[in-house]
Amino acid sequence: RGVEFMGRVTINISDTPKGAVVAEDVFDERGTFLLSKDSTTNPYIIKKLSEYGVKKIAVYDGSEAKDVKTYIDKDLSSNEFIGEYKSHVGEMKEIMTNLATGKKVDLPQLEQMTNSVFSKMHSYFSIVECLNELRTADDYTYTHSVNVAIYGMLMAKWLKLSDNKIKDVVLAGLLHDIGKARIPDSIVKKRGSLEKDEFEFMKKHSVIGFNISQDIKGLNDEIRDVILMHHERDDGKGYPNGVTGDELSLYTKIISVADVYDAMTSERVYKKRSTPFDTFKEFQLEGFGHFDPKIMLTFLTNIATYYLGSKVRLDNQEIGEIVYLPPLNMSTPVVKVGEKYIDLYREPDCRIIEML
Repeated sequence: RGVEFMGRVTINISDTPKGAVVAEDVFDERGTFLLSKDSTTNPYIIKKLSEYGVKKIAVYDGSEAKDVKTYIDKDLSSNEFIGEYKSHVGEMKEIMTNLATGKKVDLPQLEQMTNSVFSKMHSYFSIVECLNELRTADDYTYTHSVNVAIYGMLMAKWLKLSDNKIKDVVLAGLLHDIGKARIPDSIVKKRGSLEKDEFEFMKKHSVIGFNISQDIKGLNDEIRDVILMHHERDDGKGYPNGVTGDELSLYTKIISVADVYDAMTSERVYKKRSTPFDTFKEFQLEGFGHFDPKIMLTFLTNIATYYLGSKVRLDNQEIGEIVYLPPLNMSTPVVKVGEKYIDLYREPDCRIIEML
């Protein structure tokens, strides 16, 4: 989870302590994917791996000796991140307000924001935790731009891109929706579904944003492409031009996944937020064909590990803790309620309705 541990060791599954951080993906003898790298062990996970015949497991050396969150985020407190996050949202609001009145974007200011976001790249746990807490409908357009930049950064890191390319992705995330600055608030902030003509006008924000980007001197053309094409889809069913995946850049494919994930898990003026698990299900049901599968699955598999240990409310109003996320069924985790374990894959009538 974003930290370079001192080393790794292979230990017997029976000797694995609670709280160890897994150093590599775990498979059974038949090659079935059981547990994602960077997951944190707990008694349920250890028991299930043993039942699947796993004898040994690679963990980061010493990781079990400390609280995982402290071990990971020793350089970043939640208060520090929240303070800087709100500052970036304020900057995006200023930028969008200026654009709405015909003023130009200051690239050095954007690069400063990009470097600030990039500097937090190794504190994944705090970032994901704070984003979950900070989601409100207020100022959605501005928070969304910052969130997409952050999710894009994490995705680019998990895809092992270079630091310079990761910074490009962050900047693309910040700028992807700048065209909305020149869409009327009556459409952008409408409380309710858009009429057909309103939706068609809203769709113009990508072209408007691309045109705005032409006035940003020194901006990478690949970032301009993201602004224009972040609503395009691999199957050609996106807009504005209906191009297919082989015509989409890597940056565009990353930002399109981040854009949809954040939109679905955010509170909007016209809809309630979805839980991450409902969102995982939507991606699993609808995402193949729309998004690059490697990028989508890299993001979902990695982001899912951050919800291990989270408290949740079920639709029967019971409160439990997520103890296992099946890699191939991440939308249906195992939840511990009291002393019982509820496998949501095997109990489809039971679902998570709220993250606590």
